[in-house]
Amino acid sequence: MPTYLLGLFAKRGFVMLAVILMLAACLTAQSARLSHAKADVARARLALVDPLTRRPWREEAAAAARALGVCAASREMLVRTLEQQNRAFESFKEASAQASTRAAQAIASARRASTSERQRARQALAATPGPNACASADAVILQSLG
Repeated sequence: MPTYLLGLFAKRGFVMLAVILMLAACLTAQSARLSHAKADVARARLALVDPLTRRPWREEAAAAARALGVCAASREMLVRTLEQQNRAFESFKEASAQASTRAAQAIASARRASTSERQRARQALAATPGPNACASADAVILQSLG
């Protein structure tokens, strides 16, 4: 049998047929590999798309980055506004404390003035009119003025 096989290989037609069969087998293998590669590419492209929005993940990421930028800018504006409000509140607190101090001083001054005015009023009421009522009234008036 080995001599028979060697004899088949020696014939030119058989070698050509063997080469053609080997080429066909290689082409079939390459075709299967190409088909498999195409399926891999299709799966990879599907993996690049968000299944909910049907938009590519790259677009989703860009939209999220833009939204994050807007959010960060809004946050910065909020922080600046809060800082400004806190400064205004501290200024208001300081002005209120100063106004309260001034009001307390004014009340104390008014109490002192009222005490002296009450004393003058008591003196004026305690004064007894003399024989001349007009002269006594003038004296009380002048005393209360000065």
